[in-house]
Amino acid sequence: MAKDQKVTTVPASNAPKLLISQSPLFLETAAEYDSPRVTKRLEEFIALKMSNPMAVFGSTKTDKPNTSGTPMAQEIPGIKHAHLTHDISVFYTLSGSNPRVLRLYAILSHDEAGMGQPPNTRIQKSMTKRMTNQRFPI
Repeated sequence: MAKDQKVTTVPASNAPKLLISQSPLFLETAAEYDSPRVTKRLEEFIALKMSNPMAVFGSTKTDKPNTSGTPMAQEIPGIKHAHLTHDISVFYTLSGSNPRVLRLYAILSHDEAGMGQPPNTRIQKSMTKRMTNQRFPI
């Protein structure tokens, strides 16, 4: 560094706790579920994660890691889903620190994710492939 060059620092209080990165698949699926109820719940989810990235949205039964052994859990480390409604969930990962990065993969119904009753491994693998091919701006 040059002798006369100034160093600029950002006070910790001004640094963001969380950066949010949306995949093209997330934007596509969010448009498909553009309803007042889902939009409101997604806004609540993001607000909660902005204030405390580690906080659980809703109950632990509705904001949790994907079951280990499933294609998504095997291919996307740390993938979680949080229910926005009884059937519709947002799929995301949370990584890094100072700031943390919330990567939003998709908004899907249980059947679209292959997690319906009965579970559909073929659909899970297909959706996992789509998710792993997503590129995030951050």
